[in-house]
Amino acid sequence: MLTPSDVTYWKDVAAIIQSGATITTLILGIITAYYKFLKGRVFHSRMEIIVTASMLNASQQFIKVLAKVKNTGSAMIHFDLANSVLRVYAAKIEANEFTEQVSWEKLAALNFTDQHKWIEPNEMIEVNWLVDIPTTQSSTAYRLELSVAGQKTIWKADCITSSETKLDSLASQR
Repeated sequence: MLTPSDVTYWKDVAAIIQSGATITTLILGIITAYYKFLKGRVFHSRMEIIVTASMLNASQQFIKVLAKVKNTGSAMIHFDLANSVLRVYAAKIEANEFTEQVSWEKLAALNFTDQHKWIEPNEMIEVNWLVDIPTTQSSTAYRLELSVAGQKTIWKADCITSSETKLDSLASQR
């Protein structure tokens, strides 16, 4: 029988401790990998937003806006409706001035929706707006920017639409 004074006894104790440390490290590595790679990515909030707009010219001018919001992740996303908004901007074009960027004048800020408080995984929500353009507003282009806020992330999408009749009239003035 081995006694604590034997060298082989201490070698056996060191081998047992080394095996225990290796097993513990392996288990902790697996747990860390699970949370970091699998659970962190699978349950990460992901969303796709598509915004399209078109002009409607009746007796008054309107912008028809359609937003498609799709949850592409595996976790439900709760909306922060106070910070989810559609902003409408009109292009400010100065006469006879060449600029590399157009400046935008804010026309309106509209609520995203009050019908949906959250979005399930793989669910798609479509939201429509009909934006009334004031008759005093004369612009050739409009920019629509949608911000959808979750609890931790804000997703944004935007698009630009133009008034074809105004573009034609602008071209005929030059």
